[in-house]
Amino acid sequence: HFASRPVDLRFVEVAWHEGPAGDPVLDDCAAWLSCRIEAVHAGGDHSILVGRVLDGSLGEEPALVFYRGIYARVGEER
Repeated sequence: HFASRPVDLRFVEVAWHEGPAGDPVLDDCAAWLSCRIEAVHAGGDHSILVGRVLDGSLGEEPALVFYRGIYARVGEER
């Protein structure tokens, strides 16, 4: 959703609120972090960002994980 939209339309159809540092935080997310970029490293056709965590919080939603080709929620029986 976020990669396929023009920058100014990314949050139009998504419920969010402004975090303590002014960055967008998705409503009902499992967790969020607010970071300051400490370093940027070349990673082939990507850039690897290293961030210093400034703030964060856990939500009520269970986390989504991807393991061995399967998506699941933390604590979910398979």
